[in-house]
Amino acid sequence: MDGENPKEVVLATIMAAVDNDRIARDLRLVYDMIEKEGDTSKEGLLGKMSEELTQMIVEGPLASDFIGNFEGDEDALKERLEDLVKEVTAFLWLHRIHINVQRYAQTVNALEQVFRLKQEMDRVSDFQDDNA
Repeated sequence: MDGENPKEVVLATIMAAVDNDRIARDLRLVYDMIEKEGDTSKEGLLGKMSEELTQMIVEGPLASDFIGNFEGDEDALKERLEDLVKEVTAFLWLHRIHINVQRYAQTVNALEQVFRLKQEMDRVSDFQDDNA
């Protein structure tokens, strides 16, 4: 994740998904789309991500607050944990795409500079032709 601390990205995503129902819902929709196309078995990429994220949520710095919200309701905790893992997985999937697309911005910038240089060269050439 180009210069970003992956753990901080995950924790920020968890906080956003817990705090904002709209973000959580949108991320679950994205996950559903990914799930239709991807391998969600335990051996697949999504399955492996889910296992690691579940462990990070349950054992991480936000665990006590998260688990405390569901004290005594194991089914609700399990369901919310599964949803949260899907939400974080979807965000990381989108983030990966974003990082890869962002790399092309440097190419676009270089092409713009080449285009400007060509325009300047054409202008100089026209000036020379006019004054020859």
